Amino acid sequence: MKQYLFSFETDYPKHLEWKETIPAGGMLEAFLKAKQLVKQYAKEKGGLIRVEYIGVRYLN
Repeated sequence: MKQYLFSFETDYPKHLEWKETIPAGGMLEAFLKAKQLVKQYAKEKGGLIRVEYIGVRYLN
């Protein structure tokens, strides 16, 4: 299992930036989970969310 790191950012109503670690078996699964999080956060925060892929951590 790997941990994929993503940065989320929004400017509405005020500037917020946070990072999420998403455990996933592969890159596609991680991006699908990140997409679901964007939809959830957009409803909660009421604005556009920018996402940036940071990297991957490998777990033993």
